[in-house]
Amino acid sequence: MEATDVVKLAKNRHDQTRRGFFRSVTMSLRNQKLIEARPFDISNEGIGVTIDVSLAISTACTLTFKLPLDAGATFDVEVRAVVVYAMLSGRMGGFMTGLKFVEPSTRVADAIRGYVAA
Repeated sequence: MEATDVVKLAKNRHDQTRRGFFRSVTMSLRNQKLIEARPFDISNEGIGVTIDVSLAISTACTLTFKLPLDAGATFDVEVRAVVVYAMLSGRMGGFMTGLKFVEPSTRVADAIRGYVAA
């Protein structure tokens, strides 16, 4: 990733509406490795998580998590994603990692949009 791409990504991240999100997220990597991630926010385009390992930019994975809905209900999300940034953060206790959703289904995209807008 070029330096100009990082600047564009940072600007794009700040232009998006984001909402705090603190439910457990599981990342499934292509090598079948599972990583338990600690999310901190979500947008219509992606999710920010803290993990204990540094993943390379463009690493593909599948994310699974439960999105809270009204009246205590949840929506089971399974969506492909790709790493767009990773940086070590002492404050967060690991690698802050940004993941961009890749072609989420209409149902998943609608559920995420509803959560972010609420």
